Amino acid sequence: EVITDFQFDGVFLNIEPVWDGDQNFLELLRKVRGLVGADIPVAAAIPPDWSPLGVDFTIPAIIAPGTVWSTEYKQNVALLVDQLAVMAYNSTLASPADYSRWVAYQVETYALALAESEIDTEILIGIPTYDAELPGHDPLIETVPAAIDGIRLGIENVGDAAQYVRGAAIYAGWTTDDTEWSQFKRDWVD
Repeated sequence: EVITDFQFDGVFLNIEPVWDGDQNFLELLRKVRGLVGADIPVAAAIPPDWSPLGVDFTIPAIIAPGTVWSTEYKQNVALLVDQLAVMAYNSTLASPADYSRWVAYQVETYALALAESEIDTEILIGIPTYDAELPGHDPLIETVPAAIDGIRLGIENVGDAAQYVRGAAIYAGWTTDDTEWSQFKRDWVD
């Protein structure tokens, strides 16, 4: 209906939460792809790896361990969509520097997963501009400049796999103030 009746160009799914290996999510993506066909863009909001392993910052205790998608699951999802919008927010981290490194990790893990299997799916990194939702999102920690620093760091760290990262996606446009738009334009667009 979204495509035929409302004349939208594609479908964007935001299903939360989705845990590693969730076969119901894969089946939903298969059904959507089957209904709209191969030529209609399908995108999905993707949870970040909230509790990454082997990082140089402390993951807060509030984050449940094991909230990481395997490389194989990332690849399985990527095969069914045209764009992955990684929701790089609600980190619960305590400093902008840690948040930047966490965002860089998201860029790296998704870009390397797609590059490993040469999956032609675009990655967008979602960055927050909404009001505080403590303890997950602190707008003094998860800032536009810190997010963009993380995206740039992640891109630098993945070499040729950076080609899969196609942009940053602000969440949410309707909550973005003039300062955040200026920061985004200055740090990302220009």
